[in-house]
Amino acid sequence: MRSQSYSDEARHCRDLADEFVDRSERPFLLRVAEAFDELAGRKNYQSERVIGPLGESLTLENLPATNTSRWTPLRKAEVVAAVEGGLLSVEEACRRYSLSIEEFTRWQSAINSRGVRGLRVTRIQEYRGFHKEHPAQSR
Repeated sequence: MRSQSYSDEARHCRDLADEFVDRSERPFLLRVAEAFDELAGRKNYQSERVIGPLGESLTLENLPATNTSRWTPLRKAEVVAAVEGGLLSVEEACRRYSLSIEEFTRWQSAINSRGVRGLRVTRIQEYRGFHKEHPAQSR
């Protein structure tokens, strides 16, 4: 009886996370849901679908291809949404797309702070920003 209650609470947290407009609150709600799953004895929770960055339903079948070489902001956001929604673990996503943990966390940080547009930053833009902030080092 108690494990069913924990499972219901976990489901409720995931539903709230899907409804939240403020994406910065989603990781917290998903961690709470995972904690309820552990209390219910369901440690390996995996969603069948999650809500993508444009409000569409994402499944494993319609995520970016595993051999993707050109990463658009939308594709990056879909992978982040899949991880945050429980469709993939961080480890599975990194293995599936040949990403480092650091690269994935940069995507996650960019989308949480600036939205999908934050994923448009290129290395050239990052270097330009560095040289503007540190003019003595750019000479």
